[in-house]
Parts: sequence; C-alpha cells; structure tokens
Amino acid sequence: MTALDFATVKKHLLGIEILTGDKFTAADVDGDKSITALDLSFIKKYLLGMATYEDFPVVGK
Repeated sequence: MTALDFATVKKHLLGIEILTGDKFTAADVDGDKSITALDLSFIKKYLLGMATYEDFPVVGK
C-alpha cells in the first residue's frame, strides 16, 4: 500500500475516480462493502506506521 493508493481512494470519495472490481475490493479495508472515510483513515494509519495489515478489520474474515 502506497501514498498513491491513498490518493486513489481519496479521489473515489470525492467522485473524481470511481473504483470498481478488484480495486474497489482492495480499497474497502474494513470489509463493509463500501468505501468510506473510515477506509481512508485505516490506509493513512498504515502509511504513517501506526497500523499493520493485521489491524485492518477485514483481515481474518
């Protein structure tokens, strides 16, 4: 996961770039079947080193 992924999810939330398919699934890090600011928050925490992949709610589902 990179800053580019963060920017892409942000663009999706702003309606600039709509994600579908595998990209949508990958961006839905909390596993609730939608991409929200919460997903963006999890990605930000990961990029800042405040979380790991194991901290994402979707891991283990």
